Amino acid sequence: MADRELERLRLNYQCAAENADKIYEIAMFETEEGGYKVIGYNGRRGGKLTPQPKTRFPVSHREATRIFERTKNEKLFHKRTPYQISSLSPSVKPHSPTYSRFDANRNENKSVGDDGYEANFLEALEL
Repeated sequence: MADRELERLRLNYQCAAENADKIYEIAMFETEEGGYKVIGYNGRRGGKLTPQPKTRFPVSHREATRIFERTKNEKLFHKRTPYQISSLSPSVKPHSPTYSRFDANRNENKSVGDDGYEANFLEALEL
């Protein structure tokens, strides 16, 4: 089984004065061992993208998300070459004992834990 891609962000930078047309992609993967890794890919539009691993070894989901967001912000807010978001793949939830589902009968988001408890997030709101 190969690593499972959880999220991918595609950024681009174009500047006619510099003859620049760059692509940068950031991807987060869940590894076969259960850890997570983040890889950046860069290159010119239409060319081969070069992988740049952002994690040397599998890390926790929280750490991978932090690295993903940090890398994204570094590219978006770079002073000389500020990238723009081209596309964002739908985020796939990592395997975990707690998951979210959509209850079509009640049109409410719920979270179901291992113990069977269903939390209704709308009940927690104070009016």
